Amino acid sequence: MSDFSQAQLTVLRALADGILAGIQRMPASNGVPRPAPTAQGSGDELDDSHLDKPWANKIVKKDPKRWTGTSMVGNRYADCPPEWHDTNAGFYEWKWRKGLEENPPRLRDDGKPWYENDAFEAKLSRAWARRLRANPEAREPAPDDDTRLAINETNTYAVDDGIPF
Repeated sequence: MSDFSQAQLTVLRALADGILAGIQRMPASNGVPRPAPTAQGSGDELDDSHLDKPWANKIVKKDPKRWTGTSMVGNRYADCPPEWHDTNAGFYEWKWRKGLEENPPRLRDDGKPWYENDAFEAKLSRAWARRLRANPEAREPAPDDDTRLAINETNTYAVDDGIPF
């Protein structure tokens, strides 16, 4: 019995050493790990060149639950205040952490875990907040074209994209 206990103790020490080594490699950010780098960005931040791409200026479909200001639904990311982006990034970082805890993780069609999308969305919102704080005049006027998202009376999203059917 003592040999079996010694073997278990050896395994537990090895596991504890591995966990401790992993914790020591984590960047310090108030005890909460930051999203890992993704293929679209490097490190914890996206540079301004990413924000200049058309896909980066998304239309807001839903406000973060903790957002207490004026609804930004229907606006593009460039039209939202930095505080909204901070709240949005916090939501996606929370989703990212929850995704890391899933076992097995939810997978996209391409086989990659969904939490990678959440990490990227958090980085995108943080990049917009940084840009808008650095240059408050950079906020674009709301578009008057038919690409603007609108909420109809039934609280569903409607986009008039010019499709004739």
